Amino acid sequence: MEFLSVRRHEKGLQNESGQNNCFLNAVVQSLWHIKSFSSKFTLAPEHIHPVEEANRACLFCALKTLFAAYQFSDETNLPPDELRSALSSLFSKDNKFALHRMEDASETFEAILNHLHGTNEGTYNSVQVCVPLCIPHLVFGFQTCEVRSCECGATSDPMLVHDFVHRVYVSDLLRNKGGTSVGANLETTLRNLSGTQSSDIRSCPDDVSPCSRTCRSERWCLSAPQVFVISLVWPTADADNSTIKRVLRYIRPALHLREIFKMAPSCAINGDANPKYGWMYVFRGMVCYYGRHYVCFFFNHKYNKWIYFNDRLVQVLDTWKDVLVRCIRGNYQPVLLFFENPSWDSVSPGSTTNSCNWSHNKDGSSGTSVGIELKPISRTTSFPKREQKVFLDDPSSPQSPPGRSRSEELLALYRSMDVDVSEVKASPCIIQ
Repeated sequence: MEFLSVRRHEKGLQNESGQNNCFLNAVVQSLWHIKSFSSKFTLAPEHIHPVEEANRACLFCALKTLFAAYQFSDETNLPPDELRSALSSLFSKDNKFALHRMEDASETFEAILNHLHGTNEGTYNSVQVCVPLCIPHLVFGFQTCEVRSCECGATSDPMLVHDFVHRVYVSDLLRNKGGTSVGANLETTLRNLSGTQSSDIRSCPDDVSPCSRTCRSERWCLSAPQVFVISLVWPTADADNSTIKRVLRYIRPALHLREIFKMAPSCAINGDANPKYGWMYVFRGMVCYYGRHYVCFFFNHKYNKWIYFNDRLVQVLDTWKDVLVRCIRGNYQPVLLFFENPSWDSVSPGSTTNSCNWSHNKDGSSGTSVGIELKPISRTTSFPKREQKVFLDDPSSPQSPPGRSRSEELLALYRSMDVDVSEVKASPCIIQ
């Protein structure tokens, strides 16, 4: 009975023979199941199409229509055809996302966010952050600043980076010795890769008289996202079983952003420099790749179950160990990891969706544009201890089932993921 209840609320996506929609289906499932995005996007106001673009494919409208089908359709499998056609049309000049062609899920994820940002801003360059923030930047956008300093005292100019994902090369990740042990610390490894605590042999930033001494790189987080997305870049499309196991060891229920970057005093989420759950992010799910095919896994907090999405196929997996079994036996390589800050609903959907100008006019003359009223940023922010972050309650959270606090959900996720990857057998099996 519980399986039928879960299945009734989860939908698959169609991928007929020759369509090669799996990469897009995995991205759409991700965007839908990241509630800090889908709750805002479904309430976003309709935008106005200029007369000259009336017959042009619109990615915003196609995704809106598909999300409406998630909410109201009685069908268990939905067609992503309109969205696929819009992608193909919009990127035809770049010869990308052509119909029936296989594409990369990570590139697709970023392309969709960039285009949604462009729909709001009138430019399709993600480096240009919109004011007020569009939904993609509000949810996924973050800003970092890298500064190099040399032992001679020379310091480089700060290099600002705006992005939707944090790219990590798997080959670099696995060079860390911690990746061979149970419960490997992802934050420490990412911090070392970012150069925050490791010696980085680079050229001296002194342009006049550079020396040959050791340079150190520091990366600061200037603005934090509601959802921190890690894009894992694999050196091969057919990684062996032991390598996949080592990567899976890094995935834990929570990730602490301040252990990856140095946090600027003014760093904030939605203008809140002291979010209720601090800089802790909870693992929500992932997109995986194997054999020219993409699938995804997301945790359903209402039923405390993991859900496996493979195009039309939707399966309920009882525990995180079941997810590990599916990944290891099927040689699934994680490519996108989604970590969501539990404080994402501190800004009401109504206020955020109305902040966006979803006009197609570059001058922004049409559509709705109402600014977000940001809270003042404190420069004396104090953070709760790491242990305290896990047990903070938020009974009013709209994502929590009745009678359950946010901390109870988080603890359920912790218990579900308390598994040693080495316990999972790698015997072959047929994966649907």
